[in-house]
Amino acid sequence: MKFLVALLAVYIALTGLLFVMQRKLQYMPDPRLVEPEEAGLDGFAGVRLDTPDGERLVAWHTLPNGGHPTIVYFQGNGLGLEARAERFRLFRRAGYGVLALGYRGYSGSTGTPSEQGLLTDAATAVAFIEAKGIPPARLVYYGESLGTGIAVQLASRDEMRPAAVILEAPFTSAVDVARLHYWYTPVSLLMHDQFRSIEYIEAVKAPLFVLHGDADGVVPVAHGRRIFEAAGEPKEMLEVPGGSHGMPLTPEIWGRMDTFLRRHAGLAALEAHD
Repeated sequence: MKFLVALLAVYIALTGLLFVMQRKLQYMPDPRLVEPEEAGLDGFAGVRLDTPDGERLVAWHTLPNGGHPTIVYFQGNGLGLEARAERFRLFRRAGYGVLALGYRGYSGSTGTPSEQGLLTDAATAVAFIEAKGIPPARLVYYGESLGTGIAVQLASRDEMRPAAVILEAPFTSAVDVARLHYWYTPVSLLMHDQFRSIEYIEAVKAPLFVLHGDADGVVPVAHGRRIFEAAGEPKEMLEVPGGSHGMPLTPEIWGRMDTFLRRHAGLAALEAHD
């Protein structure tokens, strides 16, 4: 009996520690400030965005060419914007505008991350682009891992509906992913920031492209399949055999994405939307 009581005490203490420390475990920001030129990106400007709740965000921006839409990039959990520099270079070479957002606590931005805070950051980024004369209907929301939870919720709002949405390694919810790692705790009761994308995806009316590696060890491909199945048309899913979490955008992968975007968010599609 004493052993069971001691074991229960350890369990309660561990669960309490996880509850208190959960955001430090959930988010892994790189707070270092890196400007686009330091990452070898030509044609990008480092900009500062002020949020309604008083944070100052770092973002990288370049304008589109030839009627292309602008990709608003919501990064994954680890590292900073510079880790995605090659992707941004790829988008710009193809003519797309880019606004890559450093969430609060990331890449030199002030504040600490939370679900509501990151959604506020995303809305601030869209407002910045709108102030440049580019409405949401001329935007593509690109969500990577953690960023998919942001992109889905943003795109589900009618007033922020984009031209298209790309989700790379999306999860049904952050709490579903947490259950894989913390199966021994009641995470659904304890977790503050659950990013329940599966509850928002049906409200996303924009064309959707889902990218997922079938060997993803962080967010299993079953999550991407469920998101895809629950989404409305038009939609397309690319499962990459042997693809892992954070896999590079190979010419084959980018070719499929670019073709999808040109079909659904290209100049003719955008003009029809208007």
